[in-house]
Amino acid sequence: MVNFTNNKCTIYCRVSSDRDEQANSINNQTSGLIDYAEQNNMIIADSGVFCRRNQESEPFRGYIDEGFSGAQSAKYRRAFQQMIFDSKMGLFKTILTKSVARFGRNVKDMLITIDELEKQGVGVWFEDIKAYSLNGADKIRIQLFATLAEEESRAKSDSIQWAKKQAARKGIWAGREPYGYNIEKGKLVVDEYEKNIVIMIFDLYLKKGYGVSKIAKVLEAELKVPGKRGGRWTGSHVAGILQNSVYTGHTTLHRTRKSNINLGLIEKIPESDQIKLDDESLRIITDETFELAEIERNKRPKMKDCEKGIDTRYSNAHLFSNLIYCSNCGGSMRKKVQKTTRTTHHYYYCRNHEIYGNDICKYRNLQREEDLLEWVKEEFRTFIADTDDHEFNFNLLLETKYESEDFDTLIKEAKTKLLEVENEKEVNFRLLSKQIIDDEDFGARNTAIKLEIEKLKSEINRYSNINKEIELFHTEYKNFIKSLSEINLDNLDNMTLRKFISGISIATMWIPGEGDEEQTIRSIHWRFMEWDQLDIINDHVKKFVLDKQPK
Repeated sequence: MVNFTNNKCTIYCRVSSDRDEQANSINNQTSGLIDYAEQNNMIIADSGVFCRRNQESEPFRGYIDEGFSGAQSAKYRRAFQQMIFDSKMGLFKTILTKSVARFGRNVKDMLITIDELEKQGVGVWFEDIKAYSLNGADKIRIQLFATLAEEESRAKSDSIQWAKKQAARKGIWAGREPYGYNIEKGKLVVDEYEKNIVIMIFDLYLKKGYGVSKIAKVLEAELKVPGKRGGRWTGSHVAGILQNSVYTGHTTLHRTRKSNINLGLIEKIPESDQIKLDDESLRIITDETFELAEIERNKRPKMKDCEKGIDTRYSNAHLFSNLIYCSNCGGSMRKKVQKTTRTTHHYYYCRNHEIYGNDICKYRNLQREEDLLEWVKEEFRTFIADTDDHEFNFNLLLETKYESEDFDTLIKEAKTKLLEVENEKEVNFRLLSKQIIDDEDFGARNTAIKLEIEKLKSEINRYSNINKEIELFHTEYKNFIKSLSEINLDNLDNMTLRKFISGISIATMWIPGEGDEEQTIRSIHWRFMEWDQLDIINDHVKKFVLDKQPK
């Protein structure tokens, strides 16, 4: 029996949430430990802090962590960390806690902490098992119960994961609701006010060509739109909305799970085991709008700052922003506005020449926006009318992507490889059982095997449904031709230009047979569907000519 008379002590309590029943648990823990201290004539130290889940804290006689899982590393429990610090200051000699599970559910962290405290001459009393960490005979029992607490935590996590998966199958939303929705009876429902904001975000991104930071600024500073739960709008919030397929009514649940709650490990669920739901009542935007946003996000170009060797930021501030570049140095063209008493002129010139001089680029390549715009319009008329060229490009793409492949053979090869990889799972388990590899190696190998299996299954599924993919490809081509025919050349904007043009190059060079003077040459690099027109030809040549040459 440990004699605690006149021993200066403190108490440690923890609950994993801030709900009312957990608050009662804190009261029960603290009152029980205070009673124990008084019954054993212990002196309770005045030090302590009550750390709440909302990051607030207040002075307290003892150390309380509210809303923190015991499976988390101790470094995330602020009151716990303060207690360890205060122990080193000699503010107490004993820590009273209700149980091993309250102190922590991570065996490794707990044992390390107990050893550190012992070096300071501080012991931990576990009331439920009547064990004291400074008593050598109790150490094995503490370790045993710590192991049981960790296993209980893992089992509870698995149970919660299973329950979440079952709920997901019924359309129950497990996390916080995305912007644009509320949660009613566990399911998402559209918030009409926020719905209009989501539509506005996609319109600003696609029709106005705004970047995510600029959209956030409009929402936050200009329109004063409140964020979800009163938060501020940031570029990352806007980007998250633009990439979330829930706005098309398509939701994917059960995408990740905690493979080891005690180590904080999260693994990706194979796509075949994810839960995919379609609910038209959740639709805010069309599939086409979402796909256009994805294409736009991938294709927004960057120009090169040759002196610094870095890419310049995307911009859509002007008609030809991030489209026109100097072919002599590869740098972007900067716009300049020149006002006179009679009129205003808009010019573009090589940024690198203007900033760094002839050492970087010898040519200014000055372009008047009015002249450039008329030239672009004429080039557009030619491009729109060249239906034979469009058909040629489409057939090249079709042949490169599909007709060159023997999909029956690819399916057979993928299935053979899948069997081999699935056998590796059994091999991996045998290596573990024979202790040739440890748990960490087993986990890493197992994760790699699962990812490879998922990749092969995805390939087999794609190859098996290739006819549907080809049909969709034809539809995309028809939509491209339709949108091309609907262009209003008298009302061009940066967004429209970037949909069909990947770049406009301006170069100054000497042309053989055209005299002794250097000439300025303009050239448009057209975008056919989502591909650069030159890349279509290069990819076809590489696949059917270069790759088939003997090596």
